[in-house]
Amino acid sequence: MSDIVEAKEVEALISGYLDNELDDAGHQTLDTWLAADRANQRRFLTAVMDHRALAQQLQAEQHPTVRRLRVRPERRRLWTSRALAAAALLMLALGGVLWMNAEPPGPRVVVAGVVTAKRLQQGERLVLNREPGGLLYDDGTRLDLHPLSEITCEDSPLGRRVLLSIGTLTAVVTHQPSDRPFVIATPVSTTTVLGTTLTVDTNGAEAEVAVSEGKVAVERTSDHAKVDIAAGQRGTVSAAVPLKVRTESEPIGRLLRVGAGQPAATLSDLPALQAGDVVELQPGSHRGAWRLDGTGTRLAPITIRGASGEPPVLDGEGLVLTGVGAVPRAVLQLQGGHWRVSHLSIINGHSGTNAAGIRLADVKTAEIRDCRIARCDQGVDVVADTVNITDCDIGFCGTPSNEGFGHDVNLLAEFATVLGCHLHDQLHGQSVRSACQHLVLKANRIVNAEDGEISIATGDHPIDVQLHANLVVSKRERKGNSMRFILTEGEGTGTLTLVHNTFVAESQWVTFIAPGNLAVQAEANIFSGSSRIALPGNFSGRRNWLPTGATAPMGFNLGFTGADPGFRSAQAGDYRLRPDSPCRGKAHDGTAESWVLGWEPAAEARPGSRFHSTPSPSNNLGAFGD
Repeated sequence: MSDIVEAKEVEALISGYLDNELDDAGHQTLDTWLAADRANQRRFLTAVMDHRALAQQLQAEQHPTVRRLRVRPERRRLWTSRALAAAALLMLALGGVLWMNAEPPGPRVVVAGVVTAKRLQQGERLVLNREPGGLLYDDGTRLDLHPLSEITCEDSPLGRRVLLSIGTLTAVVTHQPSDRPFVIATPVSTTTVLGTTLTVDTNGAEAEVAVSEGKVAVERTSDHAKVDIAAGQRGTVSAAVPLKVRTESEPIGRLLRVGAGQPAATLSDLPALQAGDVVELQPGSHRGAWRLDGTGTRLAPITIRGASGEPPVLDGEGLVLTGVGAVPRAVLQLQGGHWRVSHLSIINGHSGTNAAGIRLADVKTAEIRDCRIARCDQGVDVVADTVNITDCDIGFCGTPSNEGFGHDVNLLAEFATVLGCHLHDQLHGQSVRSACQHLVLKANRIVNAEDGEISIATGDHPIDVQLHANLVVSKRERKGNSMRFILTEGEGTGTLTLVHNTFVAESQWVTFIAPGNLAVQAEANIFSGSSRIALPGNFSGRRNWLPTGATAPMGFNLGFTGADPGFRSAQAGDYRLRPDSPCRGKAHDGTAESWVLGWEPAAEARPGSRFHSTPSPSNNLGAFGD
C-alpha cells in the first residue's frame, strides 16, 4: 500500500466511493492512491466485483432438505448504480488490471449425502448444528464440514474463498489457476490452495492445518508470517506461539517412548500426561492392561500410537478386566480430555461380560485410527462427546456369558463417525450398537455378526443416524437372532438416512430394517437376498433395488427389482458390480438433487476406503462406484 494514504483512511475512502459520498478532495485522494500502486488498483477492483456480485444476488429459496441448517446473509454495503457505473469506467481507464469475468455460481450445499438445489451465495453463512454437511463446487472441489461448524462464502475475482469461523473441514480441492487460488480463512489464518487434500480445524483463537496431498501456503493473520505445509505435515497457527510446521509423527509436546530399553518400560511407567504429548509404543508384545488419564486440548490432544512398522501388540491375556478399583475394564482405557490412538494391535480384553480392547471413559473428543482389535468381549467401548473411528479392523469379539450383548463397536456419544472400518465375525453380539445423538457410518465393511449387524438405541431426544456407502452382509447361519439387520430399540424418535449402501442378507429370514419410531429415508441402495425389506414404519425413498417379489415399504417410490443385482463374486466377498449389472446407471434421475457417493469401502475383506473427488458422482446403486 502506498504511504500517500494512511491504511486507516483506505476503508473510509472505498466506503465513501461506494455510497457516492466523496467530495472533490476525497476523489482526488482516492485517485492519487490508485495511481500509486497496481496492488491498490487490484484491491479496489476486487471490492467492485464483490459488491457487484452482491447487488445481483437473489436469495434462493432454501431447500427442504437443509431445513436443519441455518444460512445467514452477512451485512454488506451494496453499491449504488452510480457507483457501479463509475467503477466500470475506472476499470476501462486502468487498461486491463482486471477483466470482468462472469462469476461462477456458488457451491451447492450438501446435507446427509445429498447435493441440494441450494447454492451458498456470496456473503452467506452456513451454520451446522448437530449434523455434518458440506459444499460441492462445480469443478469437483468438495468441503466436508463437521457438526458445529460455521462457514461463509467470500468469493472474489481473485479466486474462491471461504471463512471457517469455527469447526472442522476436510477439503478436496481440484487444480486451481495460479492467479485464482482457493483460499480457506479462519479468524487467525489464511490457507492458499492450488489443488490438494487438507483438513482445517479452528476454535476461533487458533487453527490447525493438516495436509494429506500436495502443498499449501499458510499465513498468520496477526503479523502476516507465512509458512508452507506439505503432504504429511501439519501446522498450528496461534498468536501465542511461533508459527511452526511439523510432520504427522512430530509431537506438539513431549515424545514418550515405551518398550524394552526405553525410558518407560510399560505404559504404567509414564509420567503424568500433558496436552500435546505423544506416547509411542515400540514394536513387539506389551503384556498387561492400562488406564490413562489425560487433559489434552482439542488442537493439542494426547496421542497413543505405535512406532512405524508392524503395530505393537497390547495383550491382556490372563487378566480379568473388571473395571473395579484400579483395574481397568479394557486393555487400553482412556479417561477424560482429548485423545488420538493409532497403529496399535489389541487382543484378549476379557472380563466375561463387557471388557474391551479400547475403552473411552467420559472423553471429550477422540480419534481411533488404523488399529486392529480382536478376541475381546467388545472391540471399542465408547462414552464420549465426539469420537471418530477410521480404518480399523475389529473382529472375533464377544463372550458366551453375555450372549447377544458384545459388540465390535459400542457407542454412547453425542457425535460418532465410523469410516472405512472392517467390522466382522462378531461371535456373540452385533457389529455396531449405538446410543448416539448423531451417528454416521460411512464406507465400512460390516459382515458376519452372530446376533445382528446394527442396533440403534433411542431415548428422550430425537436422534440422527446416517449410513452412507456401507457394505453390510449378514451371516449365513446364525445361532443368535436370525432376523436382525438394522434394528431400532426404544420408543424414541429421529431420522435414519440410508444412501448408496449395499445390503446383503445371507438368509431369507432376515428383515433389513426394523425402524421403530424413526423416519427412514432410503435412496440408491441395493437390498439383496431377502424379500423382507422392512417392518411397518415411516418410510420415504427412491431408486432402491429390491429382489423380485419383495414388497417395498409404503413411501418407497421409483424402485427397481430383479433376481440378480449383478455382483462380481458374492461367494468371494466381492460385491462390486459387474459391467452388465442392472444396478449400473440407476442412481440419479436428472433432478436438481443428486446423492453423492463420496466414499466407497474396500473391495476386499480389509479396512480402508476410497474417496471420489470427481464433479460427477457415481451413477451406480449401492456402495461401489466402479
